Amino acid sequence: MLIAEQHALNVCPLRSMPRVVEETGAVHLISLVPERFAPKTPLSIDPARHLQIPVEERISRERPGNVPVVVAMARLLAFARTWDRTSVLVVHCFSGISRSTAAALAILAAARPDTPAEALAAHLRKASVTAFPSASLVALADTMLGRCGDLRRAVEGLGMGVRAAEGRPFGLDIREPDRPPTNWRD
Repeated sequence: MLIAEQHALNVCPLRSMPRVVEETGAVHLISLVPERFAPKTPLSIDPARHLQIPVEERISRERPGNVPVVVAMARLLAFARTWDRTSVLVVHCFSGISRSTAAALAILAAARPDTPAEALAAHLRKASVTAFPSASLVALADTMLGRCGDLRRAVEGLGMGVRAAEGRPFGLDIREPDRPPTNWRD
């Protein structure tokens, strides 16, 4: 059984997505997995509120059926702008370590443009010791959000984190920047 406070932004691997959606009452979902792994939209989520972006594990690989990373980040930021920030949004990739954490950082940066990138990255690291945000996605978010390299440098400063095959689900409260993140526990 999962124990966690409800947070506006939750990050998890594909395998945990159904239970994180169910237990948080999420109404928005972003899936960043190759087309062959694309999950069905959970019944509790309106399909219009489920953004599916088919991207490979290794972002630099562009294959038929997958979108270019620049398109992926543009779609992600556009979708995040439609989110009311009071309901729950779940972001997942296959392992919950790279693409989904980069997406979460981009969403945090878009929602809190006056918060220093180092503080956003530190908040992410406190939430997940395994987070290793995709450098490609972070660089695009940095450019699209006009952060002048701050997000890229902040992620470089994070380092790789603890190696893992799969990250643990975690939540970030996007409305309260000083509120500590919560790690989900099995």
